[in-house]
Amino acid sequence: MRPLKLTIRAFGPYATETAIDFSPFGRSGLFLISGDTGAGKTTVFDAISFALFGQPSGQNREPSMMRSKYAAPSTSTEVLLCFEHRGLIYHIRRNPEYERPSLRGDGTTTQRAEAELTLPGGQLITKNRDVNNAIQDLLGIDHNQFAQIAMIAQGDFMKLLVADTEDRMRIFRQIFATDRYNRLQDLLKRKYSELSREREILDSEISVYIKSIDCDQQSRFFEITTQARQNELQLDEIIFLTESLIRESQDEIDEKKLMVSMIQKDLDVVTVKHAEAKGFEKLKDDLAREQVEFNNTLAAHNLANTALEKARHFEPELKSIEQSIAINTELLKTYELREQKRRAYATAKDTLEKEIAQLDFDRKQEQSLHAQLATLKSESDQLRLIVEDIEKLSHSFNEAKRNLLSIEELEARYKQLHKIQSDREKAQADYLLAQHTADEAEAGHRELQKTFLAEQAGILAMTLEDQKPCPVCGASEHPKPAKLADNAPTQDTIDRAQKHASRLNELARQKSAEARILCGREEEVLADFEAKLLMIRSRLSITDATDHSVIMQQDIPVLIEKYTFEMNDCSTRITEDRKRHERLDELDAMMNTIATNIKSLQQVIQTKSDAVSRKSGELRVECSHIEELNQSLAHPTESAARKELEQINSRFKTLERSLQEARQEFERTKSLLDTHKGTVDLLLSQISEAPTYDLEALSMQERTLLERKSAYENRLTHITSQKRTNESAHKNLKEKSHARQSLETELARVATLTQTANGNLRGKEKIMLETYVQMHYFDRIICRANIRLMTMTGGQYELTRKTEATNNRSQSGLELDVIDHYNGSSRSVKTLSGGESFKASLALALGLSDEIQASTGGIRLDAMFVDEGFGSLDEDSLQQAIKILDELSQGERLVGIISHISELKTRIDKQIIITKNRAGGSTARVVT
Repeated sequence: MRPLKLTIRAFGPYATETAIDFSPFGRSGLFLISGDTGAGKTTVFDAISFALFGQPSGQNREPSMMRSKYAAPSTSTEVLLCFEHRGLIYHIRRNPEYERPSLRGDGTTTQRAEAELTLPGGQLITKNRDVNNAIQDLLGIDHNQFAQIAMIAQGDFMKLLVADTEDRMRIFRQIFATDRYNRLQDLLKRKYSELSREREILDSEISVYIKSIDCDQQSRFFEITTQARQNELQLDEIIFLTESLIRESQDEIDEKKLMVSMIQKDLDVVTVKHAEAKGFEKLKDDLAREQVEFNNTLAAHNLANTALEKARHFEPELKSIEQSIAINTELLKTYELREQKRRAYATAKDTLEKEIAQLDFDRKQEQSLHAQLATLKSESDQLRLIVEDIEKLSHSFNEAKRNLLSIEELEARYKQLHKIQSDREKAQADYLLAQHTADEAEAGHRELQKTFLAEQAGILAMTLEDQKPCPVCGASEHPKPAKLADNAPTQDTIDRAQKHASRLNELARQKSAEARILCGREEEVLADFEAKLLMIRSRLSITDATDHSVIMQQDIPVLIEKYTFEMNDCSTRITEDRKRHERLDELDAMMNTIATNIKSLQQVIQTKSDAVSRKSGELRVECSHIEELNQSLAHPTESAARKELEQINSRFKTLERSLQEARQEFERTKSLLDTHKGTVDLLLSQISEAPTYDLEALSMQERTLLERKSAYENRLTHITSQKRTNESAHKNLKEKSHARQSLETELARVATLTQTANGNLRGKEKIMLETYVQMHYFDRIICRANIRLMTMTGGQYELTRKTEATNNRSQSGLELDVIDHYNGSSRSVKTLSGGESFKASLALALGLSDEIQASTGGIRLDAMFVDEGFGSLDEDSLQQAIKILDELSQGERLVGIISHISELKTRIDKQIIITKNRAGGSTARVVT
């Protein structure tokens, strides 16, 4: 990547637009960026870094800080970079996020960050993320690597020189992306911690299972169980203990089940006898209770019999009332029939009145339709007179249109004639000009020919030679040969003049032919125009003027206006008449519809009239029927008849209910009396056949057996629960024992791995896996750095990586020493002087840059910058450093030195001079 042109606007200390053109520096060599402190020398590289990656070069600078404090509020902050990469030109534009004045109203708004990359083919890539990815794919490096390769800052590479292992680890991790090894170390640490936590959880679970082992104090295993709970036994011994406790519990369970079975058999016998004894006592109690119930039921039955005899005296009255109810019920149907007929009569009468009203309405509707029909017929007769008017207007319209078309054709022919006349006049003028030019050329040719012939003696004299005879006079001496005029034409000039005159004569002939053609065409069009004009004059009122322009400018516009008006007027009147004529069809349809409606309505009126007459007769007949029913009924109203019927029904129900209740009570007491007598007889029979038992002795024996059985069952439940608990503990302990063995194996394996990867092996150097990988890179960097350091120090100093750790307690492997070949000693790089440190730092930084480019697939940047640090060098060291950088710039690479040292200004011709203005802001200019 080689920058070609950098444009900065309102960026850093550059308030206005500043353009830096790198092309005058060529494709290789050193150039100097100089200026006052704070003028913005490093900002040049910041701008390049920001344009490419959206980030400035320094770690302490954010993109949002790059807005110039000197810039006008309306000036936008942006960086434009044109650069070359692998022979192709790219353009990129970026602006950071910053606050700017609002375009509408007061206040400010946030201008969001934007980026645009224009590819060599013209394709445009937008959006920050897409542009960043495209730049990284194009260059093959990210921002951090670019900052290390393309920018060597004094503070940064001095920091790298004196850093310890842990600091260098962080630096190399960022540059060489070795964090994946660090992540592997962390992963192994986390894995070891997870396995350790799993072991703790497993041990805790095992402890819970051990404490859950259940053993009675009277057991022969109680003492060893206590030892297990106090963690005094091995896990396999505890598992064997649970097996022993389970066997002991099973033996006692079998014994207790046998005892419970034997007691249950004795208890079953006693329970049967006790139940029989209780049953005998219950029979006696039931017999006494049934005898009392029998006597009470007998007394109630006698009372019911007396009440039944009294109720039977009402049976004749019930039969009489029943007949009266039947008669009155039938009469109620007649009342209902009369009411139905009354309602039907009222409904029919109301319907008839509505039909009569509708009949009157229909008759009025018929009269209205007749009136409408008469009105429409009158309008129709008037509209039929319009047809003749439409025909007259159409004829007038067509006549005006024909005249207008004839006038338009005449006008078009006149315009054609006018154009042809103009073309003919131009062609004649062109011919005259061409002929004049040809005549002048012909005259010029004749004049040249005349001059040429006059100068033949001079031309011949030019060929004469001493002591050779003249081709004209034969003399060998030529004392006074003819002189050739300075402006004498040659034969070639004559020939060119002749050809030029011929071309112009041919052109004049062509122009003459074109003019003749146009004259003929003009005569044809004029004849056609006059014929059309003569024809129009015979029909229209046109003056007899002979000047065509007068006719076309005065008469024709008047005629066009006249016939256009006539056409528009006729068209408007025809449209109006046709609309009115369309009304005629509508009127015919309406009259047909009304006539049809009148005919239909007349039929409806006749039908309704017949129906009204028929229904009126039916109503008169129905009215007479209702009157006959009124005369045949005993009560004036149905409610009076129903009231009498309800009184009769009430008396009937009262008598019937009394008789029914007396019969039911008699039957109930009789049935209950029979039931009690049967029960007493059955109980007497059962008591006489039952054996005799001692109920108190049986109860005592039963309680004793139940207490013994309950004691054995409680013990059996306890032992069974104890066995299940110990079986669960046995199962879980065996499972956890296998799991713990597997976990211990895995934990030991992971412990070895994490100690090795993290450099924690006891008695070994504290070198982590990531550090080991970085040592490989560091050795390559040192090797590349020593090539330049040996040159800059005259072979005195050589960098070397310390292979032995200072101690085995802290991380090691990336410490740096320096070998002094003048005295054969090796010491820490921290002991170097300021100038020596700068040389070592510069060499190390250049070696790092070379290694980054090599490790990223041979990526090559065609431009790099070195920032400050030269002030600590003496004259010889400065010369050596510049020589190294000059060698670095060979092979199509530009190296920019950022410095304010005046000595460099005299050594380096190519310069970018940064000037800091007192009014605010900086400017840059290129010097070559």
